[in-house]
Amino acid sequence: DNPLRNRLVTCFEADSDGYIDFREFVVALSNLSPSGPREKKLMLAFKIHDYDGDDKISKADLTHYLRDVTQTPRSPAKHEEMAWAEAAEAEAGVTRGSADRIDFHKAKIDAIKEAAKAANTKPDLALVGKHEARIQHLSDMALLDQVVELAFGEASSDGEYL
Repeated sequence: DNPLRNRLVTCFEADSDGYIDFREFVVALSNLSPSGPREKKLMLAFKIHDYDGDDKISKADLTHYLRDVTQTPRSPAKHEEMAWAEAAEAEAGVTRGSADRIDFHKAKIDAIKEAAKAANTKPDLALVGKHEARIQHLSDMALLDQVVELAFGEASSDGEYL
């Protein structure tokens, strides 16, 4: 399961129909063969990273690429869990900034544990687990954002494009 499969289809197809037909396949393989033109290989490498197709690699492009290649595929249950967490954040008005959202979920865990303690019961471990999973996801995304900022700080002349 290649995390870049959709990007490869986008890069290899010439007619934007969402599929690679035989002609597109043969052209792609020809370009990627050892005797294929170096410029074509470099253009493909660039195009894979240029998500918005503006012929520039922006912070958003690099972030999108890094998220694609570092995230594990999610099951339908994980998609539901993420949607639940995002809805909870939106309902609480906490929709920006990883740190604020992480603090929100930590506070929710503390509240669950306090409520269980007050009721002399065990906390809902499934609910605690959902909040912990969201904290981990947000932490991972914050780390990727830091990597992108460092990369652009080192390699970009204007701080916006590579």
